[in-house]
Amino acid sequence: MKAISAPVVVSPEAPGRDASRPAAALAGVIDWSGLAIFALFVWQLFFVADAALHWLGVGVAMVGIVAARLAHKRIRTPIDIPLAIYTSLIVVSAVVHSRQFSPIILRGDPVAPWQPAAHAVALMLYFYGATALLADSWRVRTLLAIIIVAVSVLGLAASYSHLIAGFDTRLINYKSILQWSGYPELGLLFAIACPIALAIAVVHRSRAVVLASSLAALSFVAYAAGVYSRGTNLSIVAAFIVMGIVELRVLKGRRLLIVACLAMLILAVALLAGVVPVRSFIAFGTGRLYTTNTAGAYLSRFAMWGRAAEMARDHLFLGVGPGNYSDAMRKVYVTAADPYLYQFHAHNTILQVAAESGIPALIAFLLIWWRILAGLARLCGHTRTGVVALGLLGALVTVVARSLGDHFLSGLPTADRTGFLVWTLLAASAATIRLGGPRGRADRETAVP
Repeated sequence: MKAISAPVVVSPEAPGRDASRPAAALAGVIDWSGLAIFALFVWQLFFVADAALHWLGVGVAMVGIVAARLAHKRIRTPIDIPLAIYTSLIVVSAVVHSRQFSPIILRGDPVAPWQPAAHAVALMLYFYGATALLADSWRVRTLLAIIIVAVSVLGLAASYSHLIAGFDTRLINYKSILQWSGYPELGLLFAIACPIALAIAVVHRSRAVVLASSLAALSFVAYAAGVYSRGTNLSIVAAFIVMGIVELRVLKGRRLLIVACLAMLILAVALLAGVVPVRSFIAFGTGRLYTTNTAGAYLSRFAMWGRAAEMARDHLFLGVGPGNYSDAMRKVYVTAADPYLYQFHAHNTILQVAAESGIPALIAFLLIWWRILAGLARLCGHTRTGVVALGLLGALVTVVARSLGDHFLSGLPTADRTGFLVWTLLAASAATIRLGGPRGRADRETAVP
């Protein structure tokens, strides 16, 4: 009986094991090929002016998804349902309004009417591919390290431009960094990188590492101050406050609170002693360095927000179509005396999404961000996954805060580069949340040195 029964048990399993080896090997080759394409994509994202981001992004998506399927890895993320709804509504809105308005960009050049919707689909595919490729914790940490280094290089290039033009000059465009449109995008980059470096200083036990990461975060603050963007400065403050609250309530630490108290004390002494003139301090947030004073900047935004809200009210369900905001505003809502800036975009991402894609799409969009931010907040801790979650949480808070007074994402062809950067952070966040689940428990429980 043994001679008869043994083949019955063994023979079905042996071919399965043999068949799985070529599949696993193929999955590994495709996975590493995907990482190479991903690395090329990140390089072009930061440093190449005429980068083929959409094609590379779709390449990352296809290779990452195929490799994950061959390796029997999960592709699902915490935002699958709201992301599907959001993207679908953008496409439907683009189809419905394909002939009503014409999408335009800053210079007024016409672009293909399907481009904003295609951009949204490309971002969705890219998100899944990047999330699949970032399946290991070390890959997410490497990506964040690359972001810190890349933004540092861009900061040095921006400083060189200021060295030539003068550090007291607000540069609209940076000739040494033409791939980034100007001070709003550069300010966003510096704001994103700052909390990633700061998270290490909050959690790490080594004094040398804390000092190095603190200096890196401080350098990003200095770079951000140099672009003279009020929104950038406020977004860094918002991230600092959120990270400080997380440190106090979750990590039971006080490093950021101590830093904040010392900074306010030093500033108060400097102002009282006259080392820093009050007028100079006030001018840091208003005056000639910012082109317009603070009151004028906010009054103009209130006007733009009111008209964007009116547009969203008039097109509740599908908006005016992705990329159609400027043309719809010019044809219907603004007057001849209004500056062109009023027509360009809503200067608020929430209102922009609502006006272009409708309230249902806005709800799905906000749910995407809520699930990601809530998932990261739950993971923050003194572990490798916890410090990554803290850094990503701070980075995404800067994006949210900055987007309350500006717009860098959907429906705006000139924002393709920043859109891909933000969705790269969302992919890293989704991968981190997945790593923090039951299957990623081993890495989650590995403490930071």
